[in-house]
Amino acid sequence: MDHRENPLSAQKALNDMSKMSLYDKLAYQYPYDVESKFPAYIWQTWKNQVAVHVLRLFYAAIPEILEAYDNLPEPVLKADFFRYLILLARGGIYSDIDTYALKSALDWIPETVPQKSIGLIIGIEADPDRPDWKDWYSRRIQFCQWTIQAKPGHPVLRDIVSRITTETLKRKKEGTFVSKEKSIVEFTGPAIWTDTIFDYFNDARYFDMKRSAGEITYLNFTGMQKSKKVGDVVVLPITSFSPGVQQMGAGDYDDPMAFVKHDFEGSFAEQGAVSSRTLILAKAAPKKKKKPTKQKSDKRIRPEDDSDVGGSDERSPKKRKAGGGFQKPFNLSYQLAALCGESQLSRPQVVKKLWEHIKANNLQDPADKRQIICDESMQAVFKLSKVDMFQMNKLVGNHLAPPSEAASRAAASAGDGYVIVDLDSG
Repeated sequence: MDHRENPLSAQKALNDMSKMSLYDKLAYQYPYDVESKFPAYIWQTWKNQVAVHVLRLFYAAIPEILEAYDNLPEPVLKADFFRYLILLARGGIYSDIDTYALKSALDWIPETVPQKSIGLIIGIEADPDRPDWKDWYSRRIQFCQWTIQAKPGHPVLRDIVSRITTETLKRKKEGTFVSKEKSIVEFTGPAIWTDTIFDYFNDARYFDMKRSAGEITYLNFTGMQKSKKVGDVVVLPITSFSPGVQQMGAGDYDDPMAFVKHDFEGSFAEQGAVSSRTLILAKAAPKKKKKPTKQKSDKRIRPEDDSDVGGSDERSPKKRKAGGGFQKPFNLSYQLAALCGESQLSRPQVVKKLWEHIKANNLQDPADKRQIICDESMQAVFKLSKVDMFQMNKLVGNHLAPPSEAASRAAASAGDGYVIVDLDSG
């Protein structure tokens, strides 16, 4: 095909984002799918002139993000903001240039924990159990940001990008930028990162707090020696990303829970331009033997079809087992179950229920039938005021858990009460 026949300028976005809030724009541009794989990227520090072009590629549709980045007055602020932005857009692992892997990222969580139930992996930076901790740290428990693993679109990243952008543009308008060290920590560093994570743990949009044991605070993590899982977030102990610091209970480099070594080689503010070493593709896991390719059916599945689709293979006329394929039952999240009126359905049945609700309440946008105007019950599930039909079918996967994984994903779906699970490091 001659690409000149379809110039890029003629392409249009599926949705008009001009009337969306910044949070909704980010959710629309980079939707979160907890069941997706962690991308095999390791992002490290970039020179600013390179980072600008990368961010323009990913955030051209949201100019306020680029405006905020351009107006941050210190290199350290830009470096902090960049890590959140690149993980939000592409996912993977961000790790500072002065860090070294002690163990593969594949070993950060036990094999018994399904990766489809995890969207963010963080570590503790500081756990100062001393009366004068405020003289040394900003928070009683402080999560580190020199190493973060995330799936693209995670709500924590969406929230922190929204906060930093809004505050930056506010400070630009007021002319009130302050570059004191503590202000940087509070503005883009570990303090706001920690606050955003705790706010997520206690956010009624993602967890049904009425069904939860109480507010999550530093008390849930202080002194921990092994990993904990809260919803779709795994929190690693201080030893994992800060081994060898010889304080706050951190183990040494040979500790089984030591995953990343951090050399603390000076501040970005003093260095100005940071290292030009940029993207390293993570070493892929050994390839599994390919399974025989299944012949696809040429039948199409309609939203109202809740039946299994059988292919026609004359060479192997074996019948499918009941309950497999598209008929496979899933446990629904609390909010999706409230919308569908059932706690367990197959994916096609869920889609059918959604379309019954949409049509019964006349929720399709008259100007563009592909756009669904979310009422209160749909907003509880999708966290958006409007969603297109293709995005809806993708996002619904966040709320479906196979019965065998229901316990381990107890709080991974939006609307469930949180459950803090200690993970066996073995």
